[in-house]
Amino acid sequence: MVTNEIQHQVLAAGHNDALLESTVAALVEEHGKAAYKEVMTALTGKNFGTAQSAICWLEAQQHRQTIEQKCGWRLSLRSALLDYLQQQTKRMTNPVIIEAEFLENIRHSSITDGLTGLFDQLYFKGHLHEVLNKTPRNGTSQAAVILLDLDHFKQYNDRCGHLAGDEVLARVADIIRTQVRDGDVVARYGGEEFAVFLPRCDRGEACNIAERIRQGIAAADFPGQALLDRKNLTISGGLAVFPKDGADARALIDKADQELYRAKTRRNCIYPSKCERRDTPRHKVSSLVEFTRTGQSFESGVVFDISKGGLAFSCSDALEQEERVTLRFQKPFWRDNFFCEGNVRRIQRLDDIGLNFVALEFDSLFDDFIRYIPGHASTH
Repeated sequence: MVTNEIQHQVLAAGHNDALLESTVAALVEEHGKAAYKEVMTALTGKNFGTAQSAICWLEAQQHRQTIEQKCGWRLSLRSALLDYLQQQTKRMTNPVIIEAEFLENIRHSSITDGLTGLFDQLYFKGHLHEVLNKTPRNGTSQAAVILLDLDHFKQYNDRCGHLAGDEVLARVADIIRTQVRDGDVVARYGGEEFAVFLPRCDRGEACNIAERIRQGIAAADFPGQALLDRKNLTISGGLAVFPKDGADARALIDKADQELYRAKTRRNCIYPSKCERRDTPRHKVSSLVEFTRTGQSFESGVVFDISKGGLAFSCSDALEQEERVTLRFQKPFWRDNFFCEGNVRRIQRLDDIGLNFVALEFDSLFDDFIRYIPGHASTH
């Protein structure tokens, strides 16, 4: 955010008057007179408004020169500004002196979450709004927002305690940090929800980052997670890309929130699910596959096409949309014996012939699936 960048540069000048003067001059040249307001806020902690801030800064410099001419000694810029505001304008009647480094720590604390050290929701929304307002909406510049929410976190808190829950939130924040790029912005959006802003990022890269975050959390060994019904603490996420999914900050967050809501119906996934899936080639086959719901016996079906993102098969069993199943592939119908898991995405029921046509999505992209298909040359 430009506001924070200006204040940070001013505070970084410290007590070096020459550096402070040149910094302010450069900021005003780049951002116009509006920069004076942020300069004064950084130096005094008060908001004087744009017009009055410009007057105060320039008159404080003149006040400094007047004192030097009369007394023969030169005040520092900060001292001259304080004396001007207190003695000449009466705008500061009870000043509190704070070290620049401490003031910067106060400012940073005001925009970050104390538990995780991530930015808070207010800063995240403001930063997103400011960046997107300056980004062309012609499709040449893309950016993405990911909203993430821990699955069944209330259950974890109830069974493991809120102190353990706080430790999880801090660790999840660390995992997210390790998976994003320099310049990406990560925030604790509220409770067990997190947000990531990815500037200069297309849909494919955003999907990869979101999936790495999901996998990192699913693979983490959180204390007490075996007490959960699913025995594992996971996260779900919704993703939206600027400008296609939303032309401003609010629209982009709303779209990501809609996708997160869809993901929460399944959990431990990112929506839109596997951005690359729609573009993966499908292979026509006719081979037997066995499938089972949790805790039930295996039933048989016939696969008629398959890709690295999922497969379509027919069966007599009445599966339900979004139902989770385990698939078992066995010789001689496939080149090797293996298992995989997925979720039912579409069902077409043909009651007249007693069959159901099922479209199933794998949990993760099955990049080397083709080597298991009979009649296809191995890619290895």
